[in-house]
Amino acid sequence: MALNTLYDKRKRKDVVEVVYHGIPYAEFDKTGHWSTWSLVRMFEGSLMLSASLSPCTQTVTSHEEDYILLRQHCEISPRYYQDITIQSNFNPRIVFGCQEVGRTSLNFKVKMFNQHTEYVYATNMRKMVNFNKRTKKAVPNNPFYLEQAEGLNGMRPKYSWPPFPDNVPSKVFRKKVFPLHSDTDFMNHVNNSSYIRFCLDCCACAAEAKFYNYFEADFHYPVLEVDIQYLGESFANETLDISTWQSETDICDLYFIITHKHKVIAKTFLRLGLTKLKKITYADSKL
Repeated sequence: MALNTLYDKRKRKDVVEVVYHGIPYAEFDKTGHWSTWSLVRMFEGSLMLSASLSPCTQTVTSHEEDYILLRQHCEISPRYYQDITIQSNFNPRIVFGCQEVGRTSLNFKVKMFNQHTEYVYATNMRKMVNFNKRTKKAVPNNPFYLEQAEGLNGMRPKYSWPPFPDNVPSKVFRKKVFPLHSDTDFMNHVNNSSYIRFCLDCCACAAEAKFYNYFEADFHYPVLEVDIQYLGESFANETLDISTWQSETDICDLYFIITHKHKVIAKTFLRLGLTKLKKITYADSKL
């Protein structure tokens, strides 16, 4: 793994890149492709690893403050599934920079390339908020940084997050999940990427129950887009309820509401591809 700081002359801003030497075996799902939740976890880890190099992440004013994730939107190219399998030699290069600065928030735009190419395999927009761990409230970013960031906000239009349906339909598929300690992060919360895995497990159960139109029980379908809003927190050994339904206008679009004791923890949107992924079998493997 390597960390580098770069300067993008065209956009006149500092960016940070993280290069990984290969993808661990544990990152692949049952089809032999890089799992969506592992990709999102790598985006998160890249941001944390490069925090010491990026001025965007050095804006807290107290040891009681930290940045927490409020929302993320990930778009994945179909080539992600063609070029990255358990057989391939792929070295992820993840580049990110600060996209937008609010009074208490920061938006980061993250892109993933192969090490020596400029093709974008996935993008991830992440909305972070400066959070006081004692009061559990959002607090302003460092005033000096806010002043420096005024020019950054003027360079690009404000990012528009996709809308989520206002109403939950009467007919939904429901599944209970029980997060374990291995689903949590260093703050003892259920990690943000775990919710994506829970939703995909719910997808497989819904398809097996023939709840969705078109999608079959084995559920070997590529995820092309993920949008998830984090509205609460959950912990190990709590019971979460997931409700899912399919868009009436596009069968590729699936929606989810995750609750704990009737309190909404997260809202999730997944857009799937209609062509099943080829399952990489032992006979295909180079091992």
